[in-house]
Amino acid sequence: MTSDDRTDHHSESAPADALIARVLRAAGPRRELPAALAARWRASFTDELLAIARRRRRRRWFGAAAMAAALAAVSFGALLLDRTTTKAPSAVVAQVVHATGTSGDEHGADVAAGSEWRVGATLHTGRDGYLGIAYRNADVRLGRDSVLTIGEATLELTRGSLYVDTGVSGVAPAIPIVVETPWGTLSHVGTQFLVEASDTALVAAVREGAIALRAARAQRQVSARPGRAAVLTVGAHGITSEFESIMDARWRWIESATPGLAIAGQSAFDALTWAARESGRALVFDAPAAKAHAQSTRLASNETARATSLDDVLVIVRHLTRLRITDGDDHAIHVSLEST
Repeated sequence: MTSDDRTDHHSESAPADALIARVLRAAGPRRELPAALAARWRASFTDELLAIARRRRRRRWFGAAAMAAALAAVSFGALLLDRTTTKAPSAVVAQVVHATGTSGDEHGADVAAGSEWRVGATLHTGRDGYLGIAYRNADVRLGRDSVLTIGEATLELTRGSLYVDTGVSGVAPAIPIVVETPWGTLSHVGTQFLVEASDTALVAAVREGAIALRAARAQRQVSARPGRAAVLTVGAHGITSEFESIMDARWRWIESATPGLAIAGQSAFDALTWAARESGRALVFDAPAAKAHAQSTRLASNETARATSLDDVLVIVRHLTRLRITDGDDHAIHVSLEST
């Protein structure tokens, strides 16, 4: 650089810096860029504008316009940075209520009962892991060796087993929960349903209500029947449907993914209602007196006692009440009152 060049650079950089400052002040307050980034941008734009100014000394307005455009780009970059760095976190949509065995999130951290999860979180279970999740007024359970990503109203099951009960709280989700899998998408109507996704097939079973499947080349809807679960299977050869007993072994794992029912303070009626829903059975009282006795009888138990299955409840109720309970062939729990 010659002495003239140095003189020009010094004489022109001062007005350029002043113009930069005036334009930024006129643009109003903006989120500050990181110092290093601002310095690089300022040096780059200033050098370029000074070169233009030297070539176009007789057309000062051109240099000023170019500098204004460049500074507008700086301000726009600051605005983009502000929008990116201040993006509000997504809302909490799920809480883990039960965890057993090995489980983790997408960052490799362990998943524990009581933890809360936002939209976009991915949970996975190991070969011995089960998770119970409260999600949008629904009871959701994740079986072992499974991967689940949580959305606003969508659960994405990459692999493994998922159980959903939308009626357990008595308040159905305002927007139906959708389950997405590599094989297709499932929606429901007031349902207890189960989804199993693997590399070779998708199996969806519903034992209360109905489910609708939308796959790549077909759509299918099936409804449960009393004592019978409807089953859809999607594989390389298309979609098939059938019915099976609600007592099929595919439902048994869900007992491992629930914290169960705290017995203390519960009535026999509440405990039997919970057990019937857990097992997919109907609850039938043979006489009004039997139902009244169940509703008025409290189950005395210690504060930590929990039932995690139908069998647990039946043992407790039989020993602490005058109720006789029969697990009938019609897949219903029949309750009668013993005579005195």
